[in-house]
Amino acid sequence: MEAFIGLDLSLNHWAMVVQLPGWEIGDEESILGYFVTNVKKFTTTNSTATAHYLTKKAKGMDKDNYQIRRIQESLDHLLASLDDITVKNKQALTLYVAMEGYSYQSVSSSSAQSAELAGHVKMNLFSRWNASLPTYLRIHDPRSVKMFGTGNGNATKRMMYKEFSVSAPPVVQSLVPPALFVEKKKDIDGPGTDLVDAYYLSQMCKVEHFVRQGVYTLEKLPEAQRRIFLRVTKTNPVNLLARQYITV
Repeated sequence: MEAFIGLDLSLNHWAMVVQLPGWEIGDEESILGYFVTNVKKFTTTNSTATAHYLTKKAKGMDKDNYQIRRIQESLDHLLASLDDITVKNKQALTLYVAMEGYSYQSVSSSSAQSAELAGHVKMNLFSRWNASLPTYLRIHDPRSVKMFGTGNGNATKRMMYKEFSVSAPPVVQSLVPPALFVEKKKDIDGPGTDLVDAYYLSQMCKVEHFVRQGVYTLEKLPEAQRRIFLRVTKTNPVNLLARQYITV
């Protein structure tokens, strides 16, 4: 049985959406959401996702110690969430995991620490589960995720949520209530945006798998999604379907 997992990672907040067979026919236990936040009010909404509040910096703790502990706490909770998935499912799982690649235009201490967290996650995916649960990883650039969700590679967070709110099934939307968003001057923010991105990443996992299996055909996909699977760049001169998954 396949599990399609979308992971949207950041230093102070991340989200994961897991699709298991059955949710599309109404089995709510087969669509799972998890998120971490450093804003406490987001943990008391009516979201069906499991929330975790990151511990605040203790009085007198120096910055370097706090940063390491924050990365460790995020990693521990993410690994516990993945353990939760495997415990809840008695059948053997094959994990298909999609993550966003790094935004190389954004270089800061926080982006470096986010990359540090992402590196730990990738290594743990393989060292922790791969022996018993075959694990296949796919990295998507941020533009492709936006294009998959909205058809626009430059979509804002608001545009992503707008499309999600009209196209995602109700059982998926229950993970992402309006209370998980906050208005900003030019866009929206909050854990809801992480969950939306994580959902689309899990969808990208699923669609790629089913195209490879012949269940879906490229011709039947929306034009923007078809372009993602056929797209070539200087970084990736071979299209997605001709590239192997990352595995060990």
